[in-house]
Amino acid sequence: AFAPLRWVQGGYVLRQLRSLLLVVHKAPSPPPFLRLADGGLCENTGLLQLLTRRQQWILAVDASHDPRATLDTFRSALRLAVERRVCSFYDPACPERDIEV
Repeated sequence: AFAPLRWVQGGYVLRQLRSLLLVVHKAPSPPPFLRLADGGLCENTGLLQLLTRRQQWILAVDASHDPRATLDTFRSALRLAVERRVCSFYDPACPERDIEV
């Protein structure tokens, strides 16, 4: 519908305006660009914010220093989500059982 203005979509001002207005892309096809961000000061994965927004799909990438692959960064983000009562986690095989994060 707005093909002639497609070049504007990636512009800095429009990105800032979309972010300020909390515009969420809802369409049958993916957006032409993705915005990546971390969680800021409280946790550096961005998971807490995405869980708070109740996003249907979340792709999380952990680039923290974790040589033993303990996933401490993810675990702390999930613990924080549970503590703040954003969500809970359960075992799909037994949904009544809460998973300790």
